[in-house]
Amino acid sequence: MPVPVKQVNPVTHTQAINTNSNVNLTVTIGNAQIGSSLVVDNANNVIAKGDKININLGPGGNLKGRSIIIYTNILDVNSIDNGVILVDHFANVNSFMYVDTAPQGGIVSFTRQYNFL
Repeated sequence: MPVPVKQVNPVTHTQAINTNSNVNLTVTIGNAQIGSSLVVDNANNVIAKGDKININLGPGGNLKGRSIIIYTNILDVNSIDNGVILVDHFANVNSFMYVDTAPQGGIVSFTRQYNFL
């Protein structure tokens, strides 16, 4: 039997950054669900991948005018609740939270693009 997949509409954020500070990215999957993320730059180079993303993206000045895209798939393994929570936290910048519902035993797929000013 195929695993049901829910594709969430992609989102794009434009974010001003402090050019004098390093920007760290942490991607967290919550609500006792499991998943994995892939982070690529605007040239489609892989920056990070895995179930735990915690990476220094470098000085804000180097990110200015660039973009990253984060792809995350979350598998519903919580037998009590189909809710999924996803947080992209940029240290010294901002945090973005996404809340959705997975199909029973299925996957929720998120795509987020962050453009840095």
